Amino acid sequence: MNLVKAFFHFIFKIFKTKSVEIKHVQRLSAFDTVLIKPSIEASNDLLKYGTILIVKDGSIQKWARFICPCGCGQKQVISLQISHSPHWSLNTIGETVTLHPSVHVNGADGCGAHFFIRKNQIEWV
Repeated sequence: MNLVKAFFHFIFKIFKTKSVEIKHVQRLSAFDTVLIKPSIEASNDLLKYGTILIVKDGSIQKWARFICPCGCGQKQVISLQISHSPHWSLNTIGETVTLHPSVHVNGADGCGAHFFIRKNQIEWV
C-alpha cells in the first residue's frame, strides 16, 4: 500500500511542477492586438492569446473579452456596461486600451491572476 501512495505522491508532484512552469513561461506583459467589433461580429474565433476584443453596440462599449494573460487559458468577459455590477471603464487612445479598475480573476475556477491593463501593457499586482 505504501508503494501506491508513493506513486500517487510522485505523480502529483510532477503535475504540480509542470503546470506552474507552463503558467509562468506563457505569462504576457502586453496585449499585442486590439480588435473593436460590433456584437454581431464578435465571435469566440477572434479570441487569441494576446488579443483584447472590445465588443460594441453602436457607440456603446459593452464587453472587453480576452484570454487570461497568465497563461491559464481561461476566457475573460469584462462588463463595460454601467447597468451591470461590477463593471469597468475602458479608455481607448488610438490602438491602445486602458481598463479600470484592475482585473482579479478569482472564484471557484479562477486562476488568481490580478493585473491592470494600461495602454495595452499588463501590470501585474
